[in-house]
This record gives sequence, C-alpha cells and structure tokens, in this order.
Amino acid sequence: MKLTLAVEDCIVGAVMGILIIGFSGKFYSLVLPNLIYVLGFLVFALFIVLDLINEIASFSGSFGMVFLTFAHNIVDGILTLAFLSKFAGFLWSRTGSG
Repeated sequence: MKLTLAVEDCIVGAVMGILIIGFSGKFYSLVLPNLIYVLGFLVFALFIVLDLINEIASFSGSFGMVFLTFAHNIVDGILTLAFLSKFAGFLWSRTGSG
C-alpha cells in the first residue's frame, strides 16, 4: 500500500513533527492557516492506516521487525491524537500553559 517511496511515511512523519512543534510554539512559532493543520492531520492519519495495511499485507519480515512497525504506528497514532488535541484546544490553551 505504499504510494511511491519506501520511506514516505517517514517523510510525512517528519513534516508533521515540524508542524506540531511549530504550532505548539515551544521552540519556534509556525503560523499557518488552520486548513494546513487539518490537512496535515488527515494525511498523517491516512499514512498510519496505509502503513499498517502494508505491514499486514506483506507479513514476510521477522517478528521483531513486525513488532517494531506496529509500535512505530502506535507512537504515530499518539502523536496524531496529541496534535489533534493541541489543535482543538482540549489540553492546552493557545497561550501555552503546558
């Protein structure tokens, strides 16, 4: 289920990390339209699902690698939920109390 590259989910993850850190304003402030953040969340969630489907479809690796892939996707899911909660303002205010 990979679209073009073997590392495309890593590229999307890195871009989302930059968006999350920039949106939080912890190290630098990144001010983009809200639509960019929503589209980023949707693309990131899509790539998590595609990566899981790809791993299940090509179940040819060792048990350790399969476990690490699932663990990686769990971490990606937690980052996605953290991004969603930060963006929606559930956990922190925009002024940064957390």
